[in-house]
Amino acid sequence: MNPTVLRIARIAPPIIIVAAYGMLMATSHTDNTGKAWMSLGGLFVLILWFLITYLVGRAARGRDETSASISALVERADWEATIARVAGVTTPQAIAQRAVAFAELGRTAEAGAAIAELPPPPEVAPVQIDHAVAELELALARARVAIAQGKRDVAKQALSAIANNIRATAPQRATAKKFLEATR
Repeated sequence: MNPTVLRIARIAPPIIIVAAYGMLMATSHTDNTGKAWMSLGGLFVLILWFLITYLVGRAARGRDETSASISALVERADWEATIARVAGVTTPQAIAQRAVAFAELGRTAEAGAAIAELPPPPEVAPVQIDHAVAELELALARARVAIAQGKRDVAKQALSAIANNIRATAPQRATAKKFLEATR
């Protein structure tokens, strides 16, 4: 899809919401207290819009991951990577998802190139549990690509570390154990 269209589709709804609430405040016959309440209402609508957009994207990604449609997973990862490039943000999860999809399609050279784009894992403090869970997802993606590339020893070591990690979520541990069985 055209990056300009993606940028417009991403930016236009919040701009329209702000313009509508601005027009509402400008044309209403209330004091500053009423306008403050209107601006809080507009802020609430914007937060809801961003939240719904985020949740719809997560649901679509989850649906693609649980279905057998690897091509849909590659398409979604490409779409998210395009949006990230347009916004000037690199998301390691999108890169890892794309690498895993390439690995499952048997395109190991592209999977290895995508994994090479990932930043090195940082040192994680014990209180940063959400960050640790995200890093475990990236480690799981690296291990799955290593399996596809035939580097079973590297994958086995990473998968056993994930399967025994107390910070890993239950689905992460189950996935790691499933792929650990495949490396034997």
